[in-house]
Amino acid sequence: MSERPREVLVAEGLARSGQIGPTVSACYDALAKHPDDPSVFALLADALLDGDFYDEAIDAASRAIELDADCAPAYLALGLAYDRRGGMWDQSILVWHELAEVVPDLVTARVQLGEAFSAAGFEDDAIDAWRAALSIDPSEPRAMYNLAVAALKKAGVATALPGFRKA
Repeated sequence: MSERPREVLVAEGLARSGQIGPTVSACYDALAKHPDDPSVFALLADALLDGDFYDEAIDAASRAIELDADCAPAYLALGLAYDRRGGMWDQSILVWHELAEVVPDLVTARVQLGEAFSAAGFEDDAIDAWRAALSIDPSEPRAMYNLAVAALKKAGVATALPGFRKA
């Protein structure tokens, strides 16, 4: 295994310290020397997402996925950017579905997929996604809560109450 380039390590260190602006700058410095490193594009997407630059985060995450179709951090940043930008539920659904295929045991992908389905008005698909999340982790609180809310909408308080108690 080769050592990580110094520029990439600097960018990662800045990201861990929560310094958004310097992280973005360091990512661009790293990309100047390593223009085909998907991990740097994924890190850049995450930093841009933290700074509420959703379109730029979408571009960076998309580039990372072009370079490495299995780059799970890029899918995560891309899905969150679509969700936070709003109104892009069809793209969000596709991304969360792809991430669930890339990392089948990632509960977050299933929960987010359900939330995207729900926001787009596909309640039955949302319920299926949250149940899939619970099949991976039976104690996942967001999936339980979302299922309880779905039950409340469909059947009322008596049906939803046990789900809220579990969540």
